Amino acid sequence: MASTIDYAAYIIDLTNAMLEHRQGLSKEQFHRINFINHGAVEFVTGYMQHETLSAPALLQYLTHDAQRPLRAILGNCKKLLDGQCGVLHVDYAEGVGEIHDCVFSMVDEIQQLCRDLQQFMATIGIED
Repeated sequence: MASTIDYAAYIIDLTNAMLEHRQGLSKEQFHRINFINHGAVEFVTGYMQHETLSAPALLQYLTHDAQRPLRAILGNCKKLLDGQCGVLHVDYAEGVGEIHDCVFSMVDEIQQLCRDLQQFMATIGIED
């Protein structure tokens, strides 16, 4: 099973490849994919900076700040897949679909981590 960081790294690699080989992308599609790339980088950077915080601070980060770039990525994926930025070439659409699925897996993993962290904090007597 891939970790949240693995998923984010995959998104970064995939969007880098799309941006480097942007034949057939409109300016708007390129902009959205670039935004997805930056969101994934922001997520990884923030996640790694916060993983050594105290349990309450980590929980706060995971339930709020970590969600923001993921919601932005999902919103841009939806716009690209729904054709709001023009018809997306099938190869790019497949990649954006994979990114969309990765983000949902990341959200699920973060939610489980939050539940586990809350349970751990309760066990050792720390309030969230």
